[in-house]
Amino acid sequence: MPRIRRIIAPLPAFLYLIIGALLLVPARSGADTPAVLPLALQTLPAPVHSWEEAARRWRGGGLPPAQNDIHLGFQPQPRYFAAPPPGRPEPDRPAPMAGQGPILKLTAANLDLVELVYLAADGILAAPRQRTGDTLPLSERDLGTTMQAFRLDPRLITDHALLLRVTTTGNLSLVPRLLDATAFATEQARAFLTGGMLLALATLFSLIMLAAWAASREVRFLAFVLLSVPFNLMGLAVTGQLPYFLPFVDPGVLGRAASVLNYILTAASIFAFDLIVRPPPAHRRIRRFWRGAAWLLLLLAPTGLLDIHPWLAPINRAVQLGFIAFLLVYGPWQWRRTSTLGRIALAYLITTCLSAIPIVARPWLPQLASLAVAWFWQFNLLLQSLMLVAVLIVGGRILREVPEQTRRMQQAEHERVRLAAVADKFSGLLQVVSHEVRNPASSLRLLAGNLRRGLLSNTEAADDLTHLSNHLVDIVQSLQAQRAAFATGHAADFHYDLHAKVEQVQGALGGHLDLARLDLAIAAAPDPGCHLIDAPRLVLILGNLLDNAFKYGGPGRVRLALISTPGCFRIDCTDQGPGLAAGEEAAVFEQFWRGARSRHITGWGLGLWACRNAVESLGGTIVYRPQSPAGAGFHISVERRPTLPPTAP
Repeated sequence: MPRIRRIIAPLPAFLYLIIGALLLVPARSGADTPAVLPLALQTLPAPVHSWEEAARRWRGGGLPPAQNDIHLGFQPQPRYFAAPPPGRPEPDRPAPMAGQGPILKLTAANLDLVELVYLAADGILAAPRQRTGDTLPLSERDLGTTMQAFRLDPRLITDHALLLRVTTTGNLSLVPRLLDATAFATEQARAFLTGGMLLALATLFSLIMLAAWAASREVRFLAFVLLSVPFNLMGLAVTGQLPYFLPFVDPGVLGRAASVLNYILTAASIFAFDLIVRPPPAHRRIRRFWRGAAWLLLLLAPTGLLDIHPWLAPINRAVQLGFIAFLLVYGPWQWRRTSTLGRIALAYLITTCLSAIPIVARPWLPQLASLAVAWFWQFNLLLQSLMLVAVLIVGGRILREVPEQTRRMQQAEHERVRLAAVADKFSGLLQVVSHEVRNPASSLRLLAGNLRRGLLSNTEAADDLTHLSNHLVDIVQSLQAQRAAFATGHAADFHYDLHAKVEQVQGALGGHLDLARLDLAIAAAPDPGCHLIDAPRLVLILGNLLDNAFKYGGPGRVRLALISTPGCFRIDCTDQGPGLAAGEEAAVFEQFWRGARSRHITGWGLGLWACRNAVESLGGTIVYRPQSPAGAGFHISVERRPTLPPTAP
């Protein structure tokens, strides 16, 4: 964590310098200055199938009024535009650039292929037909924004009209302008600065998020990296002017390739937003609606993937606007329910949706769309900068919040595992209880049947009933006795007579013990003294060890040795039975566990588990020790805990 803070600490000042440099970049020259002049284009009604047909329509007149801002929506076929000779003086505009080789610059909203032809007054098309960028060297081509440019021939612009053919992969938007060399160089420098800054910010943001992910292993930081990918691609102009560099490839193929890439990036962004925001589980319907609406948008907005009929274009735009409206409502509603990371993502999402409204609705809002198209990249650069600033400002809080959330998730997982283990043990308890109770119940049923048929005398029936009732009482008493295994308190009865407690255990076991086979060795004072195992737990431990030895130890002898001193308490219990099979040592102290060699003997599998709980609650240990040549042995050791020295004031 300190390493991450050292990385991000100096970044805000650096970022503010970047934003300041962006604001100090000279603004675009006004339309009334000679350096930048608007150019009005007339749109030729569709369909137009060739340059010659476009020239005839232009000469025939009757065209719609010329426009400086053109927004036609989705156009599945190329559209033609015409303009009078740009170098000819007009009443409202001088012709200052006729001898300077003016540059026609088209601000477009998509990956558009623009072709230019000069048209003489007599209707002859001048050669050659030029594509966007053909008249500019590579160093002057715009890589940072979707702008195309032509360096016009100063010999032709005074007496030749301009014919343009635009092939687009999306909604067609054009903002044509004439620039001189100085203004064009200024705008190119600004475009390169914008693209470079956008690339630098996106790369820096990605590196910080990768470092945060490496420090916290929180997947939402990777989602933020995914959000920055489109900006990296924009900065690199991967989806920019591909026809500049691949003039031999059909523009439709390039458009579809770029659209597929944009489609994938849109899906990745939606997935990233969903991962960052993480709606609470209580709102699953909203989360499902969010995902369904997002993927529906992707399905209904396949710009460039296939041709959309013109009458479907308004429906397509309406669906996109509806989805944006849903996000603008969903974002504020989800604000209080998400984390700091989620709030940054939501703020980014809301501002992105607001900026997308004029882009999507530009056929209906042409003036607003012109501003959106002209300042789209600068706005996204500012948006990316603000998001990075927000992440850096709250970076410490985020890095503190993520480990806490991870800890809570781990605690929830541990609790789930614990509850699952309890459920498994309860299931095992039910199986044991059903097994132990089933035999007496079956015997009672058989006894009742024999009495009904007169096969038993009253005395025999009474003896059988007494035996069965004693068996059921033993089962109940065994369950009640095991409750002490859950005791974690500190019993006060550590002062007692050890010999008397052993006799108490022998009396409690009664007929379960064969005292003739018991070798008992007690090393302790004969009078009551203080011991390291309290009386209730000692009775529990000895009772279970002796019952286990006589029940499973066969006809051999059983040895019980107890040593109690002020520093330790040791118990050894051994028998001469078959012992445990190989591999069973690790499971012998598990709850409800029964050995493979003793499944035929009535039992619960709780005795040794209860002993272990009682011993460990005292800070002691119990281990299994196999005997030679045969037999099982259990060793218990409880030692006095060292007293901590008093703390210095």
